[in-house]
Parts: sequence; C-alpha cells; structure tokens
Amino acid sequence: MNEEKCIRLGTSKASALLGVPRSELMTAVVSAKFPWLREGEIVWSRTASFRHAMLWIKDGEEPIRLDGKDRISAISSLLVANVGSLPGSLSAADLALAIRQLGEDPRGLLAGTTLLERFDGAIDIWLTTDDDANRKPFLDANTEPVLRTAGDHGWELDFNFFNPKGAVEAWHVEGDHAAIQVLESKERLPDHTFFWPMA
Repeated sequence: MNEEKCIRLGTSKASALLGVPRSELMTAVVSAKFPWLREGEIVWSRTASFRHAMLWIKDGEEPIRLDGKDRISAISSLLVANVGSLPGSLSAADLALAIRQLGEDPRGLLAGTTLLERFDGAIDIWLTTDDDANRKPFLDANTEPVLRTAGDHGWELDFNFFNPKGAVEAWHVEGDHAAIQVLESKERLPDHTFFWPMA
C-alpha cells in the first residue's frame, strides 16, 4: 500500500476515533521505527495538542487502533503476525519499544546504555541542575530492559522509559507465545523530574 493511501486511511480512522475534523490531524507513516514489521504499515495521526491514534493498516482491511482500550489484543496480533511466536526474534529493547510506542505514544526514549551513549558528555541537558543529586536519579533510571522466560512458554519484560513530560515510566509486561497477558506501567519518577531535550 502506498504512503498516500495509508495517510488518507489513517487520517479518516483517527478523525472518527478522536472526534476531530480531518483538517486538524497531522498523519505520518512511522513504520521505519519498527524494522521487524513485515505486514502492513504503522500510522500515527495526532492533533497539535498530541491527542493521537496509533494505527496498523493492512491493504483491504479496516485499520486497527493499537493504543486504544483493546491495546493488549491489538499489539499481540500485530506482533504475532510479524514475528511469529512471542517474543520471537525481538530483543528486549525492540519488544519494549514496540509495546510502549505502539500502545501508548511513539515519543520518548527507552532507558539503558543506548540512551546514555547517545547523550555521552551531554547528560546535563536533561537536568534541572547539573549536580550529583540530579545526575544520580537519571543514571539510576537508565537500567537495561530485561526479558526473561517464565514457565514453559511464558516470558516477562521489565523496562524504564523516559517520556516527553520529563518523567520516567516503569513497565512490566507478561506474555506467552501467542499474546501479551499483562501490561502495567507506573510512575518511577514524576513529570518535570528532567528536561526533555528533544525538539
């Protein structure tokens, strides 16, 4: 399916879901964020105030909302269709990013060494005051995502995620080969703990 058609379908579906005119939506194909995607396209449609819908669009089928009330089922279906038995070939980081960005909001950064390396020498841009008291919570929150087996066919995933409000979310996910079973997030650090350095 071409990009123009995806954007048109995504805008129409998001307009109905969000109850806003199509003219108020900015819509983009964001499939490149998910290199494991083989079937369909991922479309993000949002208002200027970031009310949004993440959609999985496949040719000839009704777009599926990934960040709605049925997000566990929708994300599970998308992942199984694209990687097979869960967690499949996905690394802990790829699975964490898929779950958080598809089911919640595509903005933000996964905590861990990749984030620390990306901002090496520039951690101060995250901090309200560049001192040890502010560096410690930033460094402590940057734990690697952990994916482990649970039982015969189960798995668990724990990760931290920096969101654009300057908060850190702690996520816990459980699943089996066919679906995500548990999806929980809680506030590890509140809004405005850190500056959001991305434009």
